Amino acid sequence: MSYILTPSGRKQIVAESVEQVDELSKKTLASYTSKAAYDISKTSAVHARAQDAAGARNDAARKARKKIDYDSPDHKKGREALARLRKRQVGIQTAVKKLSKEDIDMDHFVEYVIENFPELTEKYIQENYEQKD
Repeated sequence: MSYILTPSGRKQIVAESVEQVDELSKKTLASYTSKAAYDISKTSAVHARAQDAAGARNDAARKARKKIDYDSPDHKKGREALARLRKRQVGIQTAVKKLSKEDIDMDHFVEYVIENFPELTEKYIQENYEQKD
């Protein structure tokens, strides 16, 4: 946040311009995918331990014929770990899609080839589309 002094001497918050980055390099996406996969393995272990602890707590409550506390720290930790796992999975899927997306816009590429290499285009059409005797 930035501040400016008004004529009366007060500080006033000034909105900063933020530039959004839409494109990431393949190296950045690959790095994210690698680190996110590692984080998934750690988080799934945390989730499993929390689920085990919550299950033990639930069993103890059932034996004692008490109400199960679904807001216990173990239950909360399990829910948080599961939410983190889901977000990571979506992030990895998005990164993989972006990594596998072709960098070339095929329509523009075809137009470029037709305009600049007519002999190749004619030869390709003759070889692949014209009837052979």
